[in-house]
Amino acid sequence: MKHILPICAAAALSLFGPAAGTAEEIDRSKLADGWLMHFHPIQDNSKPDATNGRSLATLLYTGGFPVGYDDAFELDPELKKYNERYWLIEYDGFLNLTENGPYTFALTYEWPGGAQCGAKLELEGKQLVELPITKNLAAGPRNAYADAQLQAGLYRAKTKVYCTNTNGYNPQFDLAIRGPSDPKPIPVSSNMMKHLRP
Repeated sequence: MKHILPICAAAALSLFGPAAGTAEEIDRSKLADGWLMHFHPIQDNSKPDATNGRSLATLLYTGGFPVGYDDAFELDPELKKYNERYWLIEYDGFLNLTENGPYTFALTYEWPGGAQCGAKLELEGKQLVELPITKNLAAGPRNAYADAQLQAGLYRAKTKVYCTNTNGYNPQFDLAIRGPSDPKPIPVSSNMMKHLRP
């Protein structure tokens, strides 16, 4: 059984005001593939999605979604010694949207029994989709989604995944987008993800 946490479409549309959302103006010559991945230790289990100061590490992530919570610590051998505690992992960069029109953004979390995890998507600094931690649900997928009317371009996006208990599992998180010409949501791939080189 799927647990759907709907987000009001009207609220999503108001995220960008009465007109269609516009992409951020940046120097495209400094763009490169991939997102930056920031590792923030969770210091307060009542606010697991809050970042507190500078991240412990920042790595370049050039893969796509879905992503495994524990897989992030396999990217660098030095990080393995830190995964004895729980983390907020933030994928930070730009989504490259190629068409004008309606978009649907979907977050999915494959819920293993006993794990306590959540996720959220921020676009242009505002929360668009959230999967909050919910306890005592049966194992299975959970999802949430939101609609927005957008113009083609680059949008600053932050996808945050976090756990306060994994119960020994490796929870999987997916971010998918349905563009104006797409028949269904498509997982965000590496060619849709950009970051600014220093």
